[in-house]
Amino acid sequence: MSAPEKSVMIIVDGWLYFQSKALDVAQIYCLRERLSAAILFKVTHAKEVLPPDLGESIYAIACVLSYDGLSGIPLQKSSQVPVSNGT
Repeated sequence: MSAPEKSVMIIVDGWLYFQSKALDVAQIYCLRERLSAAILFKVTHAKEVLPPDLGESIYAIACVLSYDGLSGIPLQKSSQVPVSNGT
């Protein structure tokens, strides 16, 4: 990759438009390919454990998805639940 910090526009599934750094896009593409390979592996070898490289890729995807909605934008005060101090 000649310019990993270059900003690029990508289109996912023909309709989702995103702009990101080229390196991020390459990593997302790699994870997407590995997700497809992991699904195919489980379809053809349902009772077997995923190979380490595919298992690690699925774990990486799970970690990314676990941050969904945690963009650093503070919650509105009306949606926060007060914490009781037990008194």
